[in-house]
Amino acid sequence: MAKFTKYWQDSSDSVPNTELVGDSDFELPDWLTGEFILSGPSQWNMGKNTFAHVLDGFGRFSRFKIEDGKIAMTSKMMDTKWYETCEAQKEIIPGMTFRETTPPRWMANVPGVNLYYSSHYFDNFWVMPFRMPDKQTYVGLTDMADMLEMDMDTLQSKGKLKWEDDLKCQTGTTHVQELDSNTMVGVCGEISSMG
Repeated sequence: MAKFTKYWQDSSDSVPNTELVGDSDFELPDWLTGEFILSGPSQWNMGKNTFAHVLDGFGRFSRFKIEDGKIAMTSKMMDTKWYETCEAQKEIIPGMTFRETTPPRWMANVPGVNLYYSSHYFDNFWVMPFRMPDKQTYVGLTDMADMLEMDMDTLQSKGKLKWEDDLKCQTGTTHVQELDSNTMVGVCGEISSMG
């Protein structure tokens, strides 16, 4: 069983649709039905590298389905391009992080390399799960300009979604807002030689 309460302890185990059983006689109310989606970091080590900041860890999505007085949990590591590339290379590849890894990645010190790798490989978007205005599409968001579409039934990633506007962004925001017009807005930042 995966451990959800211990930071800095890798937990890459998957939990298939598993009923959670309490150790008391408490019963869930009949009216309580729905799903609770949770995401967060779950692995900090890859090969010889360790993330040095808790928020840099490889992501996991978990779904708690509440129905007929029962709770079933499904949880798994995100099957992202970033995670799979790091696994294949047996190290944490360059990319923008809160802190440099231990030991430091030599390529991460080359100007522009972190931005290049982040724009081509980074899709570790676990910071905020969000249901799009269409009420059917779910995405994972982070402080990048892209969104990662997620299938909430299987917890499989379906690839990146782009914002439908004409802004050229390198950074975005996890804290988006849905408007009454069934659109979603977020903050966008551009990194350029102009500052």
